[in-house]
Amino acid sequence: FPRPVKGTALTIGATNVMKLHYVLELVESEIEPGDAPDLTHMVAKQAVITDMVTAMAGSGADRFHSRHIVMLPAKARAMAKLSVEVCWQYPHLDDLAAEERDCRFVDVAGFCFSRRALQEVVDYRGAHGVRLVHNGVFDEAGVWLGKVGTGDATDGQISYQGEKHNDLAENGEQSLVLNLERMPPSSTDIFLVATTPVLHDIAAFQDVRVVLRDAENPGHEIMTVDMPQTATPAEAAILCRISRTEQKNWQVGAFRSGCNGNAID
Repeated sequence: FPRPVKGTALTIGATNVMKLHYVLELVESEIEPGDAPDLTHMVAKQAVITDMVTAMAGSGADRFHSRHIVMLPAKARAMAKLSVEVCWQYPHLDDLAAEERDCRFVDVAGFCFSRRALQEVVDYRGAHGVRLVHNGVFDEAGVWLGKVGTGDATDGQISYQGEKHNDLAENGEQSLVLNLERMPPSSTDIFLVATTPVLHDIAAFQDVRVVLRDAENPGHEIMTVDMPQTATPAEAAILCRISRTEQKNWQVGAFRSGCNGNAID
């Protein structure tokens, strides 16, 4: 297989039967079109089970044999929905000086482009309605309208999911879901940005990162992009870019760059 197996969930039933759920990531640049069904059939072959028994024996679990392992049928599917989780650690109290406002918050926003034209902005307030749009068609000469009740150039395919805070662990999280399969054909790029509306310096927060998951299988973590610590003040961090390929699929590129502006702007 072109990539290592990723475990997504582990359960142990009442009869001490352990079930391990897994995924095999297939990327268009690594396999030929149409190979995915053939790979799913290979998973169920006896040779794979034999290799698993050998691997477990090598790690000390030599009491397991082939008869103890059952491989359920695998199935291939395209990943359609992407869960975006932007996570962070609260600033250190020493960095807050005399600041009296609540400094726990980081806002995540998705900036959707159609080539070089800004198409839509989605954050905790929903879609902003950058232009008067319908079915993803926008006016090149349009102007920023602010948040309005009509118009969403993504056709509702980028949605804000919510916010979590753990004051004991001193960390927070905001999330979006991107339905890449149903994005308008004119959408070419989505930039994921973290901004700080109070401190105006994203570097004050520790361990800022974006975790990308399969929204239909949350245990499947696709990748994590970490924002490096920097001494240069910046209100926001452009974490990564999700762009459409010539084959109409989507690819992820780490960006990790500071910039000006925040959600209040």
